[in-house]
Amino acid sequence: MRLYSIRVVLGILLLAVFGMQLLMPQIVGSSIEASVEIKPETLNLKENGVITAFIEFFDPSYNVSDVDFESIKLRVEDAPDWVEPIRCVVADGKLVVKFDGLSVANYILGKLVHMQIIPPQAKYPINLLVEGMVKGEHFEGTDQIRIILP
Repeated sequence: MRLYSIRVVLGILLLAVFGMQLLMPQIVGSSIEASVEIKPETLNLKENGVITAFIEFFDPSYNVSDVDFESIKLRVEDAPDWVEPIRCVVADGKLVVKFDGLSVANYILGKLVHMQIIPPQAKYPINLLVEGMVKGEHFEGTDQIRIILP
C-alpha cells in the first residue's frame, strides 16, 4: 500500500512538471523593430491600386539595403497567412515595398469574413504587419490603416 502511494505521488508530480512545461508560452527569439508606414492610410476595398509600405530600422546597425526582399510579407496582425510584395526598392534610406491593392483588399476581406466582422461602411481601423529578414534576423513593424466599402 505504501509503495503504491509513493508511485501515485511521483506520477502526479511528474505529470505536474511536464504539464507546466506544455502550458508555458514558447520563448521566441526577439524581432528587430522596424518603423513601417503604409500608404494609402484609407483603403477602399472595392478599388484597384497599389499599397506601399515604407520601412526603416530604428537600430542604425541594420540597413534597409541588407533586407532579403524575398522574405517580405504583409499580413493582418495575428493572422497566419500573408500577401507577398510585387516590388521592392531602396530609396532615400527607406525600403519601399509595393503590394497589389486588389490582393491586399481580397486578403483583408477574407480576414473580416473569417473573423465574422461585418464589413463596415465607415472607416474601420485594421493593423497590418510587415515582416521579413535582415542579415539573417527577423524584423517586423506595424501600421494601422482604415478600410472602407463604398
